[in-house]
Amino acid sequence: MYIHKLKNANGEQSEKGKIPFTKITIDNENLSNIVSVFESSYLCSQYVYDDIEENLEDLVEEVISIRNK
Repeated sequence: MYIHKLKNANGEQSEKGKIPFTKITIDNENLSNIVSVFESSYLCSQYVYDDIEENLEDLVEEVISIRNK
C-alpha cells in the first residue's frame, strides 16, 4: 500500500515513493511480481484516509491469500 498524499504536521501532502518490493526476492522471484500495491485514486488527504480505511480489510485478506499460495 502506498501511504502518500497524506498531510504531515505542516499540512503538506507527502509524495509517492518507489515500490519497496522491487529489491526483495523470494525463491528467485521478485516480490513486486507476487504482491500488488494499493494506491488510492483520491487526491484529498481526508479522502485518502477514508479510502485506506474502507479497503484495509480486503487488502489484508489479499495478502493472507497470497501468503497461503
